[in-house]
Amino acid sequence: MNRIPASHRIDQEISEHLDRKHGGELLHELGQSSLVKLIAELVEREVSEFLGRGYYERRDGEEDHRGYRNGVRKRTFKGSEGSVKVPIPRVRETP
Repeated sequence: MNRIPASHRIDQEISEHLDRKHGGELLHELGQSSLVKLIAELVEREVSEFLGRGYYERRDGEEDHRGYRNGVRKRTFKGSEGSVKVPIPRVRETP
């Protein structure tokens, strides 16, 4: 299992699209992947701010326990270009 944030995996997918696709299909795929990346990065940033630490960082013993990351779940967002599935981080044991 990859231990990198979902937004970094989406970057890899965008690079693969650029290597394989052409024309209108490329624009459609890039548009959807860019939307997924934007939403994933915003949610990851919000989770990091809430927890007070970054991805795979441990909290100091002095900090209050605000919860912890526990994988991701896919949520579907519908737009003009169709629906996209976005990886949303799960957070457990929150106050």
